[in-house]
Amino acid sequence: MRVRIRVGKPREERRLVRFLWLGLSKALSAKQRRFIARELDCFQGVADLVIATPNGHRLVPKGTSPTALRGISFSVAKVLSALSERKIAEVGSIAQTTGLTPQTVQRQLSVLRQLRIVELKPNGKVMVRHEIGKPFKEIDAYEVKVRDWKSGLRQALNYRCFANRVYLAMPLNRANALRERIDVFRRFNVG
Repeated sequence: MRVRIRVGKPREERRLVRFLWLGLSKALSAKQRRFIARELDCFQGVADLVIATPNGHRLVPKGTSPTALRGISFSVAKVLSALSERKIAEVGSIAQTTGLTPQTVQRQLSVLRQLRIVELKPNGKVMVRHEIGKPFKEIDAYEVKVRDWKSGLRQALNYRCFANRVYLAMPLNRANALRERIDVFRRFNVG
């Protein structure tokens, strides 16, 4: 007897994600610049689609070479996040906030120094050279499910940690069958 193990997304779900992506891409205004990402790992699950509207804030100076950006990693992002809303910080407090070792924080700060985002002072303090603002005005996250709407709803709710609006996308016949449960979606503010 041969056991068949299914791993990953079912074919129907991948197809639905592709059609949703194509439809949303066409619907977006050409004048308003937006980014669309598929399969975005947000540490609360993997959002099937995410649409983000930039706010014009530039983190790195215009003209920064792509090779300079290669040093950006998850640890650099954690350090950067710990520095937002601050003008001066200490390596120890950054390490405590991020859960990284002080040595790792030092390495990540050198990447940020090369990008001219921070300045390292001789007294061990870190000075943020310019405001670290949020890069996006709005973020919409979509979870796509073919059948299991309850698990889709839970996943969509997890995306609230980073998205302004969250949606559950399903095939039309399945979505129509869920009309009687619209109050659940309204209660949790899921489109």
